[in-house]
Amino acid sequence: MDEQKNLHYFPDGSSTELPADQLAELREKALGLLETDAWRLLSRSCWLCNPAHLHLSAEEPESYLLRCFGCGRFFLDGKDLTDYSPVEPELATA
Repeated sequence: MDEQKNLHYFPDGSSTELPADQLAELREKALGLLETDAWRLLSRSCWLCNPAHLHLSAEEPESYLLRCFGCGRFFLDGKDLTDYSPVEPELATA
C-alpha cells in the first residue's frame, strides 16, 4: 500500500505536499472552528471521491471542515488534515 500524504489540493486539480508546521497550524484552526461552531463540520463526498465536488477544494472566506463519507478523510480549505499515522489495534479483554 502506498504511503498516504497530506496534500493541499487546488481547484485546477493540482496538489502539493503540506509542510508539517503548516499541517499542525491547520489542525489547530480546525479544532478551533469546531469549538466555536460544531455546524462547521460538513459530511459529504470530497472531490477525490466525486470529481463534481472539485469546487470544495477552493479556500473560502468562511472555513468549513469537510469529512468525506466516501474515503473518511478530513479537509480544510482544500488541505488534507487526515492523520495517517499507523494505529495499533486494541485487544479486547474479557
